[in-house]
Amino acid sequence: GVPVAPEVDLVLGDGTAVSYPVDELLPVYRPRRAALQALLDGHLAGGTPVTWEDQHVRACFRCSECDAQVRAHDDLLLVAGMRVSQRA
Repeated sequence: GVPVAPEVDLVLGDGTAVSYPVDELLPVYRPRRAALQALLDGHLAGGTPVTWEDQHVRACFRCSECDAQVRAHDDLLLVAGMRVSQRA
């Protein structure tokens, strides 16, 4: 097999990098990676592009792509003071 480093560096949203022991991250990484793979496999099998209204795909609502989609679809998040946690 391929040797695995004992630590991994994560680049956070603010651009800083932090190191963690691989053993601490694997229990979080593996199920999230499996969920991503299942999402991608299902999307590929569907043969159509994902739409903003797709209930099977979660949006972060924070990136520039989500911001553009919120505006393009006149999403409820445009209501003054509405938080992501309030959006159903």
